[in-house]
Amino acid sequence: MKRRIAGIAALLLPVALPAWADETQSGFGADAPETFSMVKADLDGTQSHGLGLFNWDAEGWYGGDTNKLWLSTQGLLRGNALDDGETEALWSRNIADYWDFQAGVGEDFAPTGRTYAVFGFEGLAPYFFETQAHAFISDRGDVSARIKQWIDLPVTQHLFVEPHGQVDLAIQNVPDERVGSGVSDIELGLQTRYEVTRKFAPYIDLVWSKAFANTASYDRINNEPPDELTLRAGIRLWF
Repeated sequence: MKRRIAGIAALLLPVALPAWADETQSGFGADAPETFSMVKADLDGTQSHGLGLFNWDAEGWYGGDTNKLWLSTQGLLRGNALDDGETEALWSRNIADYWDFQAGVGEDFAPTGRTYAVFGFEGLAPYFFETQAHAFISDRGDVSARIKQWIDLPVTQHLFVEPHGQVDLAIQNVPDERVGSGVSDIELGLQTRYEVTRKFAPYIDLVWSKAFANTASYDRINNEPPDELTLRAGIRLWF
């Protein structure tokens, strides 16, 4: 399977690299395309079932209007143990107004180490819902998918409410990853954020998460709650 993922990467490179070169190296004069960069990070913490929780969710990109290098990481520390942790490196190609196709490689660090080929889309759905939808094929042949959506609703010039949701799905049971087939888990939240500046915003986030079927059974075996409601306090940083 690792050879298969390497083969996928090899197929993508002839497409991605020339496109990247067209955008970032098509001359150094006045007609050369502009490049931009952005990094956004949400960092928050809370208490649940007697343990401290620390969550992070960060992403950043570098590139132009057509091609970008997109990096992301997210995870959860439960007490002193890493409960979940992952990172991705994606080539992002604009294919339509407000929509990018993305492909690349991801790595899970917990519960166990696993490498993935990643394919999907990122963009703006109707009614201004930010949307990310990706499929994952691991180096062990596991297939899964994730859909995330969120929307910023301004209350005042500095105060924002952000409903957000995530659904994780899997084709097969993966016991060592504590993932069951079907809809493995969902997460729904409501973040209230005050932007002191665009680059610094404290927030509170009411988050409900629920695992289903075999995923819930795996959580119980590992003494973790399959159903959890937390109120988190954190900060959002932009660079």
